[in-house]
Amino acid sequence: MRYQSLWWKSGAVLLALCLLAKLLADIGISEALKRLANSSLLMSFAMPYGTDKEEAWLAGESSVPGSLLSLPETKAASGTPEDEEETGGQHGGLIISLKGILPEINNYTSYQPDWSALFRERWSSVLKKDQPQILIIHTHSCEAYTPSGDDAYEESDPYRTLDKSRSVIRVGDELARAFEDRGFIVVHDREYYDYPGYSGSYTRSLAAVESWLEKYPSIKVVIDLHRDALESGGKTCYSGGGADAAQVMLLITTGEAGLHHPSWKENLKLALEIQMEMEQRYDGFARPLCLSKERYNEQAAPGYMLLEVGTNLNTLKEALEGARLFAECASNVLKDYVQ
Repeated sequence: MRYQSLWWKSGAVLLALCLLAKLLADIGISEALKRLANSSLLMSFAMPYGTDKEEAWLAGESSVPGSLLSLPETKAASGTPEDEEETGGQHGGLIISLKGILPEINNYTSYQPDWSALFRERWSSVLKKDQPQILIIHTHSCEAYTPSGDDAYEESDPYRTLDKSRSVIRVGDELARAFEDRGFIVVHDREYYDYPGYSGSYTRSLAAVESWLEKYPSIKVVIDLHRDALESGGKTCYSGGGADAAQVMLLITTGEAGLHHPSWKENLKLALEIQMEMEQRYDGFARPLCLSKERYNEQAAPGYMLLEVGTNLNTLKEALEGARLFAECASNVLKDYVQ
């Protein structure tokens, strides 16, 4: 086991050096050295799901209903997602962090895209100035947080509620308001898609997204806002923005598990920009960007992203602050695409 550990460490160091050499060639030695002077270089291999507290959200079958990544999509004969159910499994992911040069990425796919090239490329979409640009929706609309003070609620299931003023729908309200305060035109879908039946949530929310996009073809950014589900040790908090905020995580999908998703790199390009903005503006606020084998409806729009705002162990107040910080960072990126 000792020699196996040394082999892994040697492999990690070699891979880090190869990536650094590629970056030096891509962005120029002077620029890379300038960035490195103010940052640290880190690369590590992630442990299997569930063996690290920070990655516990990927562990097997969760006891908390609504754990996002324990709901892999399945492929029906028609090529559309069937009802999704919680399943377990042991897998590994490669955490790539060239801090200050590239955003931190947790890659759970077999794909190895040219990260530096994707990060340099601009997202190909345009946001029209006077028309709806952003759609916020909640596939798991009943997800809620740890009750605290005035934010208590009646549970429909553990950490779930039909009270829209206490669930992720309330967090979506705050996210929409924060975007609108910065001049964006937002559509917020406040309907239930996981009630009365949890199974089939993604099928129902996809139909809604497609309907909104048909009504407002100017929408290019779709944010499916969730909260993560952990059993313990998962209160992800950040206090560098002036108030306690739930950490956030962007999840981008590839369809590698079997569903058609040809434009996933477009989603990834925008997410990389937002991830880097969060890391530079509020270091420690964003968890690593997750690249997944699943699809989760992200084929529907070029700027589709799944956003996890905190976990069930955060409070609603912390989640609202997390939404505000995310909107600030995302707006700073998206404003450059408004015409």
